[in-house]
Amino acid sequence: MAIVHWLKAMSRRPWPKSWSKQELLLRAQHARLESAFAELLTFYRSYSSSVTEPEAFAYEGLSRRLLWWLKLHQRLEERWLRRQDCLSSGHQGDHQELLQRAFVDCCKTANNPKSRFIWLNNLQTSLSGHVLSADAYDYSFANSKS
Repeated sequence: MAIVHWLKAMSRRPWPKSWSKQELLLRAQHARLESAFAELLTFYRSYSSSVTEPEAFAYEGLSRRLLWWLKLHQRLEERWLRRQDCLSSGHQGDHQELLQRAFVDCCKTANNPKSRFIWLNNLQTSLSGHVLSADAYDYSFANSKS
């Protein structure tokens, strides 16, 4: 769970002031979210009756933390893009829609490992598409201004 250690370390450092450093941090967060997705997808892809209750409980917790990390990341991204006057309304709307649907679907799939795998895979696909579209557009706009 390298992500937890990374988040603790981040809480001890001041937030970067320049967009170029903010962008690096946001991209590092994207990479860490992808790492959490990979761990979860690996677990739920190979889920079997031999999974212990504590193990299942731990991965359920990681699924919920992933959503929390995603929400925090998106709030930070919105704040920094807004400061650059580069946050499009569609981008913010994508965040709201993605998170709202993700929280509901996380609850719906809590007791079904196969459904949880499908949900995680779909969420990862949506997030990857978002990074390549809305994020890419607003980030490039911010880069052109700095």
